[in-house]
Amino acid sequence: PLRRQRQMCIRDRYKDVVCKCILESRQQILLTGYTFDEGFCPQFERALAGSQLDARIVLDANTTMTGSTRGRVRAIRRLQSYGVRFRLHDGESAGLSRGNNRSCLHAKVWIFDGTVLACGSMNATTNSMDNCVEAGMIMPHVNSVRAATEWFEELWENGIEIHGKGCTCPNCVLTVSYT
Repeated sequence: PLRRQRQMCIRDRYKDVVCKCILESRQQILLTGYTFDEGFCPQFERALAGSQLDARIVLDANTTMTGSTRGRVRAIRRLQSYGVRFRLHDGESAGLSRGNNRSCLHAKVWIFDGTVLACGSMNATTNSMDNCVEAGMIMPHVNSVRAATEWFEELWENGIEIHGKGCTCPNCVLTVSYT
């Protein structure tokens, strides 16, 4: 099913294919993104309900922790309740600072079941789902998926973990209440 997604997808087609891949995933969903909110939560919740799916998301630290964070935190907490794990990428902890500027994680990369790679302009947000014209590529090519997975794992290892709701450890990065 996932391997059949072999074309470039433009406009709403890309969104539809990504949502379908989320719902059809049986083993793993890996995602990197610039920002995140509740836009994709329903798809993740349906895919994760009653499953042992390994779902991990790396987000840009600067975007996630600045501005209006309530919606982002609510989305993170919502998916954590289904077992999704989150980490933040900040260029400094990953050794990617450029002078006084931290590098941001702007890549929107989805990896499904280690067999399909989706790369495009779409953030995992309501705005991208509902209001934006997005484009992207769906690639089931084994070498592309392998390279993207290795890149993701490096980001994951260097990321800052977002602990679950109620964590009181001094290193917890999310202090905004979910309620």
